[in-house]
Amino acid sequence: MQRPPVRVLGFTIFCLLLTALAYYGARWAENFPRQLAAATEAALEQRALQLRSQFFAMTNFQPRVRVRQRVLSETTANIAELAILEKDTEVQREFVHTWAGSTKTLRLRGKYRVKIGFNLLDRFEIQVEKGHHRILLPPATILSVEQREMKVEALENGYWNPISADDLETSVAALQQQARDQSRGLVTQAEENFTMRLRSQWDPRLEVVRVQP
Repeated sequence: MQRPPVRVLGFTIFCLLLTALAYYGARWAENFPRQLAAATEAALEQRALQLRSQFFAMTNFQPRVRVRQRVLSETTANIAELAILEKDTEVQREFVHTWAGSTKTLRLRGKYRVKIGFNLLDRFEIQVEKGHHRILLPPATILSVEQREMKVEALENGYWNPISADDLETSVAALQQQARDQSRGLVTQAEENFTMRLRSQWDPRLEVVRVQP
């Protein structure tokens, strides 16, 4: 039996190798976009969870996380409100009333602790896309105005026009409302400070979007 020439055998092996390379190359080219997409998606998920963990470390609250258009995790919170600024404010109010020539005067001074932040029942969401991170926050609001001190600086009854319990109650409520009104300018400051804090810890290019509840 005559053996095939060496050149013929070598050419046959070369053709087989070339065919195998072409087959596996075609399979690789077919699977590569899917593998790349899967790797990109996994990287985005990892980044989203990292941001969620960082937000929790800052606030003890985990917002909803969305990767592209897919919700990766929902909101979880053990608290109902998130305070981002606390500040004491002092206000004074005077009530004067004259009836039948008899004047009564009540002057109060109070110190209140104002807390500004977010209602966690509103929409919070971290959105992660390729090369872009965004966080959706509701507008900040005054969460509470807590009385810390109360001083009666003047309490003068009219001869037949005495200060009543309703006068005192109304004045105290008005004083608290005055402290709230006086602190409204702090809301914008609190939002700006919180945005700067997020960007400094996450990414200076982080987009912060205010959404209505």
